[in-house]
Amino acid sequence: MTKTRFYFQKGLALSEARGDKQAAALQFLNLAEVYLDLKQPDSARYVIEKAQKLYTQLESRVGLMHTQILWADWAQFQKNYPVTIYHSQQALALALALPSLSDLPKIHYKLYEAYKAQGQLPAALAHLQQYLVYQDSVFSQEKENELHSQELKEKDSENEQLRKEKNNQAREIARQKAHLTLEQQKQSLQMALALVSLALFLVIGGAYYRQSQHKKALMRHARQINELNQHLSQKVAERTADLARKNARLSYHSYQNSHILRRPVANILGILQLLQTPDKSPEEQHLWLNCLQKSAEELDAIVAEMARNLDENEDEGPDQPEE
Repeated sequence: MTKTRFYFQKGLALSEARGDKQAAALQFLNLAEVYLDLKQPDSARYVIEKAQKLYTQLESRVGLMHTQILWADWAQFQKNYPVTIYHSQQALALALALPSLSDLPKIHYKLYEAYKAQGQLPAALAHLQQYLVYQDSVFSQEKENELHSQELKEKDSENEQLRKEKNNQAREIARQKAHLTLEQQKQSLQMALALVSLALFLVIGGAYYRQSQHKKALMRHARQINELNQHLSQKVAERTADLARKNARLSYHSYQNSHILRRPVANILGILQLLQTPDKSPEEQHLWLNCLQKSAEELDAIVAEMARNLDENEDEGPDQPEE
């Protein structure tokens, strides 16, 4: 009993620390029963007052009813039967307003004992009859509740069985889906491998075709190169002869530029210097001008001859060898 009181006190401390008035009031009632069993009415009265105060704040009819029952137990413990009857009637009034009948037999039996102890047998018998009626009702209600609970358990069992069957069906469906997915993946993989094989065949075939075409092109180019090489010597000889002819003509033109063309140019430059000197008579100027005209005509004739030679060379063509 001491251990029980310790556990209830510990639970009370935790409830008060959390601020849970409902739990604290219930712990006070439990402690009251323990104190009454330990024959400590003063301690029981203290915790009952605490519980009644909390249940009044919470406006709990059930809690107040149980508080009145404990007040009746406390008064009965002290053999104060009028107080026991008073608190039992308060508890009865509260219990009749509740939907549950489970506390009515206990209250009527407590009134039966109190009236019997005071010698009020008619009232005691009346409460005894009420006790038996409510006891049967409570028993029937408990039986009905038990049957209902059994039905609920059976329904829960059936629901559990249905849930298991449904889960099994779901797992079977999931397994079949997984199997179908695996088959589809296998088919997809096979199709992918077939496509890859076809792509490799096309790539290899295309590479072989390109290689053969490239080989044919190389052979064609080799033939063309051989043909070009066959004509290369002839063309080189022709170009060499043409270059020799052109070099000879260039040498001739170089000679004309450095000697034949230089002479009339030198004459013209010398006459121009003489014409620039002062103190010349008109006859001298006229003489030098005639010389200048002759040198210019000579230069013009040389230039015309060079032009004719160049025209003749162009008419012969660059690739024609000199006869």
